[in-house]
Amino acid sequence: MAVSVNQLLLDAKKLVTKLKDYDTKTDHLMARSQTLNKSVEAMKEV
Repeated sequence: MAVSVNQLLLDAKKLVTKLKDYDTKTDHLMARSQTLNKSVEAMKEV
């Protein structure tokens, strides 16, 4: 089964799109985690 260059490029584009999506979701998760951590730290001080 031969894979064309065009198919390789399409697959690479899909992969890049998924990786960007995962990166964005990871950034959001990290921000939420930091916010939660700050809330917990504030509760500890009380």
